[in-house]
Amino acid sequence: MIGSAFYSYIRYKQIDASLTLNGALAGLVGITAGTASVSPIGAMFIGLISGVILIEAVQLIDRRVKLDDPVGAIAVHGVCGVWGTLAVGLFAIDGGLFYGGGASLLLVQAIGILAVMAWTLGTVGIFLFIYTRFSSIRVSREEEIQGLDFAEHGSTAYEVRGGILNNSESPSSSSPFGHGLVERLNGLEPPKERKAETSV
Repeated sequence: MIGSAFYSYIRYKQIDASLTLNGALAGLVGITAGTASVSPIGAMFIGLISGVILIEAVQLIDRRVKLDDPVGAIAVHGVCGVWGTLAVGLFAIDGGLFYGGGASLLLVQAIGILAVMAWTLGTVGIFLFIYTRFSSIRVSREEEIQGLDFAEHGSTAYEVRGGILNNSESPSSSSPFGHGLVERLNGLEPPKERKAETSV
């Protein structure tokens, strides 16, 4: 959480509350693989780095890959999970690279990551190929425009105020949310069900 707070301040000139709170989750995910293997100091470094990686991963997934990542789940659990698994090979007291153990444990961790990715992509790919022959996983047009943060969770994961974003003079500004996503999110109404609930 501290890593995300400080890095968001350095990167965007303000502390972003949503990114900072997700930074706490990023730290927990980052330390999961190495809980029994690293020192408290190593755990602190893994957590701090997780907070920084989270912010960069959110921007990468949104701006470059252009995926609708509800509540930053891919960034938190996917990207920070990969980092935490690799971090065992760096920070493990017994066999870690930073403790004189060489690169063998780091290589084992990297192979593990690739194996999990291959298994997951393979099994999910096969399942979805079969499933989509009979049904669809596509959301409605309204949900697609609103973003799955609204559709699945009832609010935006990263609510960014227009005043902050509109200070930029060009589309290539340092805003973490590009390609019109912010304008879409801030300009949309909540789903109809939520409107009905709030009007009662």
